[in-house]
Amino acid sequence: MAGVLAVGCVLTSSAVLPVTAIPTAIMTASAEETTGEYYWDANTTFTLSEDGTVATLHGEGALQPAITESKYKEDVARLKNVTTIQFSEDSHFTAFGVYAFSNSVPNLQNITIPDTVDGIADGAFSDNFIKQHYDENGFAWADNWILSFKAPDEWEKDSVSQLVIPEKAVGIADEAFQRKIKKQVVGTGCFTDNVTIIINSNLKYIGAAAFHLDDKITDVHIPDDSQLERIGDYAFDWTGITFTDNTITKEKPLVFYVGSYYDEEGNPCGLNWAVQMNYSSNEFGEDKSVVIADYVNDRPVVGVQDGWSDSIVDGTPSGISVVFPSTLKHLGTVTRSSSQEKNTDNNHVISVTFPEDCELTRIKDYTFVNSNLTEIQLPKNVTQIDDSAFEYCRSLESVTLPENLQVIGDSAFANCKSLEEIQFPDGVQSIGDWAFAGCKALKEITIPKNVMQIGEGAFSYKANATDNKDYLPKESIQKITILNPDCQIAENIHTLDSVLIYGYLGSTAETFCHNVKEFIENTTYRVFIPLNPGDINMDGEISVTDVIALQKYLHNQQSIKQYQFIWADFNQDGKVNVYDLALLKRNLLKK
Repeated sequence: MAGVLAVGCVLTSSAVLPVTAIPTAIMTASAEETTGEYYWDANTTFTLSEDGTVATLHGEGALQPAITESKYKEDVARLKNVTTIQFSEDSHFTAFGVYAFSNSVPNLQNITIPDTVDGIADGAFSDNFIKQHYDENGFAWADNWILSFKAPDEWEKDSVSQLVIPEKAVGIADEAFQRKIKKQVVGTGCFTDNVTIIINSNLKYIGAAAFHLDDKITDVHIPDDSQLERIGDYAFDWTGITFTDNTITKEKPLVFYVGSYYDEEGNPCGLNWAVQMNYSSNEFGEDKSVVIADYVNDRPVVGVQDGWSDSIVDGTPSGISVVFPSTLKHLGTVTRSSSQEKNTDNNHVISVTFPEDCELTRIKDYTFVNSNLTEIQLPKNVTQIDDSAFEYCRSLESVTLPENLQVIGDSAFANCKSLEEIQFPDGVQSIGDWAFAGCKALKEITIPKNVMQIGEGAFSYKANATDNKDYLPKESIQKITILNPDCQIAENIHTLDSVLIYGYLGSTAETFCHNVKEFIENTTYRVFIPLNPGDINMDGEISVTDVIALQKYLHNQQSIKQYQFIWADFNQDGKVNVYDLALLKRNLLKK
């Protein structure tokens, strides 16, 4: 009887081998840190313990290899005796890139990986102890991430038919199991010809090409209580899995799924992820649509893997529409791997549709980058739009942001040059650096009262801080209303110059305008205009013109824009009606 590999152990019909617990590498500095701060690279710094064996890194984003040349050479040389790496509490690293810890940290043995990391590239730990050390169950670990796998020599031939991912694992690095099972099947290998991967409920991340090119893997089980948030691009491509699809006719494209299964009593179990969408042009219907099912085998489809648009490119026509399921909770990015390389194949996608009751809560970084979308309505449950989610969507003209949205990330809509209008829901709390930079069609915007922070260059005419194009006054935002008097506005000369800023007297918006300390040729200073309820045309005073505008609006003879609505609401009760008109007239008569 074929056995099961459970938490790295071989189970046979007659015995269960004990498992020795592998301690999680959670390390803290054993000696007091020095006060000196050194550079890992231009974006990351580190401090060392007194004995030089513990390094604490500080930074954000994808961690890249330490710079061993030029001005950082002497700093990086201090890492040669480091055996333990940890991260400061205020750091926000999201991934470890290729060779991130190789060469520069040759003696690295222990690392505490932050919860914010959702990807580790193949080779991140090459040439140091961590990647070279396999535990007694065949796993190479970095904290609670699996870096690689090699079955122990003592495992019996053809004894293992299932590989169970250990409970302590929260992530699997890129290419961790690539061809690893296949190599141990032929000849005296311990695996059978048909191996099932059993995902534990704690696993959150499966890296790019994690099980790629292994035709001995024939099934994947994802449990009902799975916490899985990400499946990397090509994770299960070219395996032996017989994918479930929702094909109805030959004219419709195929969408492939993994995850659901049947228990011993024949009951459907598990959760599904859409993991492959490989089509040829003759498989599309006239509408060129890709429809991802809500349910497969009576089990919900909760995720779509990274690179989802990449897989609908080869041999397909342009102008593809994608319909996502209402059960969707996790939508992958177009990032090919944890090295954060961008994919530009999104330009085939011109339309996406989310059901109104879609469960998706987050639009991840680069999800729609460089697509040819002209409009999009995001599902109501989305609370966060990550960095560069819609960057370079040059045809995007209209975006409907959901009421529950709270965070807009860095460069989220940067270089969407056709975007003419954006209305922020009242719940938005922060707008990231360069979020709408380069959106040359935007002329007027209103920042709601709950926005606490506006990032550097958020509405700049330039795409980023290094863009050296000539200043074009007619191709930038001309009017901004900031309704939170205490909003933190990044003070940067590239941002919001030659613009009218409307806000309250004594507000940070007024301070922002008055803090211009540098004159740039062909620009004007920021001009602050105080706002008053009733000043509907926002000319700085309440007059008969405002009364006429409100009367026409109430009689459906004239529309007013979002920012005008705020000042037409004279009593600030969230409604514009005859009571506001009466109060406006009374105020004017008093003058």
